[in-house]
Amino acid sequence: MHTELLKSALQELNPDIGEVEWLAIKDSLTARTLKRKDHLFQEGEVQQYIGFINQGLIREFFIDQDGDENTVWFFQERSFVTDYSSFLHNKPTKNTFKCLEETE
Repeated sequence: MHTELLKSALQELNPDIGEVEWLAIKDSLTARTLKRKDHLFQEGEVQQYIGFINQGLIREFFIDQDGDENTVWFFQERSFVTDYSSFLHNKPTKNTFKCLEETE
């Protein structure tokens, strides 16, 4: 698992993350590689984790009452990805997160 980008991103958010903290975080990580058109999260799911993109691109969108897809955001390399409201409040997301290319 490539973790250097994540370590760097976390240390930018909190420079006090040292080697001891990093090792504790690193032990809880799970790596996934998703193919183009795979979903990281889908509408109706409760977000149980926050993703981090080492490489790839993910589009977040929702489907409106007319059945049209509406883009909310694009997540690229070095991005944290989740529906934070769903993650924090343990409620189903209204959005779908779809890989636009192979994503790790």
